[in-house]
Amino acid sequence: MSLTKPVLGLAVGGALGLLDGLSGFLEPSLAPVMGSVITFSLLKGLVAGIATGYVSQRVHSMLLCRECCSAQSWDLQRKGSGVRSNRLSLLNEFFGSSS
Repeated sequence: MSLTKPVLGLAVGGALGLLDGLSGFLEPSLAPVMGSVITFSLLKGLVAGIATGYVSQRVHSMLLCRECCSAQSWDLQRKGSGVRSNRLSLLNEFFGSSS
């Protein structure tokens, strides 16, 4: 069985998305919606992983692939920034912010 780049991207993106969703357990206010947080973080990771794998298969430039991945990550993070900014503000309150 041959492992193609899109399949590898799907596996890695899914694993990282799952870890991202599970990090929501660090914020108690997300407890009622943890199922949605984990599901959509997993889907976000799968989409980014398959797109990254597809681009890396079509384009043989590491720089272009890295820039494409960065743009995808930035766009997906921007769309899901509400939950993430709440997590960051709670962590800043808990550990104290340096600003």
